[in-house]
Amino acid sequence: MRIAERRKCDVLVCGGGTAGLGAAVAAARGGARTILLERHGHCGGICVSSLVHTFDGARSCRDNSQFVVGGIPREVIARLDRLHGLALDDNPPETLNFDPEAMKRVSDHMLREAGVTVYYHLFAAEVLREGDRVAAVIAAGKEGLWEIRPAVVIDTTGDGDVSYFAGAQFEKHSLLQTMSQHFRMGGLTGDRGWEVLEQECRRAMDKAYAEGRAPKYGGPWLIRIRPGEITANCTRLYGDGTKTEDLSRAEMQGRDDMVSILEIFRHDIPDFRSAYVLVSGSEIGVRETRRIVGDYQMTAADVLEGRSHADPIALGSWPIDIHPADGRVGVHPHKEDPPAPYPIPLRALLVKDIANLMVAGRCLSATHEAHGSTRVSGTAMATGEACGTLAALAAKRGVGLREVPYVDLQQQLLTQGVILTSAGASSHNGARRGS
Repeated sequence: MRIAERRKCDVLVCGGGTAGLGAAVAAARGGARTILLERHGHCGGICVSSLVHTFDGARSCRDNSQFVVGGIPREVIARLDRLHGLALDDNPPETLNFDPEAMKRVSDHMLREAGVTVYYHLFAAEVLREGDRVAAVIAAGKEGLWEIRPAVVIDTTGDGDVSYFAGAQFEKHSLLQTMSQHFRMGGLTGDRGWEVLEQECRRAMDKAYAEGRAPKYGGPWLIRIRPGEITANCTRLYGDGTKTEDLSRAEMQGRDDMVSILEIFRHDIPDFRSAYVLVSGSEIGVRETRRIVGDYQMTAADVLEGRSHADPIALGSWPIDIHPADGRVGVHPHKEDPPAPYPIPLRALLVKDIANLMVAGRCLSATHEAHGSTRVSGTAMATGEACGTLAALAAKRGVGLREVPYVDLQQQLLTQGVILTSAGASSHNGARRGS
């Protein structure tokens, strides 16, 4: 194998989505020499590249006045606000929405300030394993192959790519959640709010589908960033996001479906008569692929019953939200009875049988049902911060991840403002949405 570049570090974070951002910033702030790899030219993951520009899971769905995340996620939200990057108040109250362009800038600023070495346009392609450890990650870039040798690896690829390459155990459901091509439209007229427009869009899609004029669709669900614009989450695309052929087919089908849906809106809804596509996601939005098996696997009971754990590192709050892949269209049940904020244990982030590998975000250790709640971006960033914090403590002490006493991690997370119990959930406390 010809290697073009070689690097060493304390902590290697693979994937610059919300989980990866939280992990890299936390690790570097903790004093670890940290490298972040990201295949795009920006961080933010699907929040930016797929236009899923919302921090789902940042607020309690039972009481949207309560934040259930603190630490780095709350700092990101505050920085977005200072850049006028938060969206209008005219949005679903349980979500917190933002401008993807502002998210790019906030991510860059935080990574530079923390001292993270960032390599955009570089992605993990293979793993060299020695015994129960990841010895090196092989990444692919313009120069060719890079060999990066870290003490700790944090897999925030969403699909669990690094864990898969390392031979970790994983699960994949027989009916993976559908993927989506989100898109933003401009040129809307009138002053009707998101809720009225969303119901109008659903009626239009129901009618068009019954008449054979519409493709398979979900929702639709709408988000506003600013007046006259709407981001639509409504395409329903099938396949496995870890298979190149499926992704390629879904990308092309998604753009075709986007145009078909826009034409239905323009024909049936007065507010959309002059609407046009501003931008579509630069990559398809993938909801579910590999779920890596950790020291503990979260279950539906953990989510719905709020089971306590001896090692909480963050709170989740999103409903069990599974977009059906069985051909159904429209709105699927998920927000009718949302769970109370529930703890996520550290053990769900530690990859089983691999000493120096952790997972955060969408690929953490959970069943198909629990994953329907833990997969969202606000929760992902919180789990990433926990991974980065533990990695830095382990690197500083020269010990393994499982050798750091939980109480030490707990104290550090609390010092960083992380919320570990539902009693610690806070009010908006000045963090507002933009105008």
